[in-house]
Amino acid sequence: MEVQPDSRRVRCDACSAQWAVRETSFYCSCGWKFSSSDADGAIAEIIRSARLLAQLIDRHNDEVARIRSQGRDSFQSWLNSLARGLGGVLGAAMGHVVGAVVRMFF
Repeated sequence: MEVQPDSRRVRCDACSAQWAVRETSFYCSCGWKFSSSDADGAIAEIIRSARLLAQLIDRHNDEVARIRSQGRDSFQSWLNSLARGLGGVLGAAMGHVVGAVVRMFF
């Protein structure tokens, strides 16, 4: 037996006959009988759970992308600050060296 959750249809693997899930009774090997509404409710719950899981995964992916973007922006900002600071220090050092050389010869 194959159950199609989206269309709520059942198909027999042996003869390929199809019918609505609500027209089906299910029997457990222990003898317990399940009504079609029990099965239909379980299918609906599976679909709801799958949709919720998909939404959670989408939110998680959005959050990961946001964190990566913020991390990348933060690193670029830090690198720019470092380069500016290093450039200032090197510029000042070069100024002192050039000044000392000029004073030596003039």
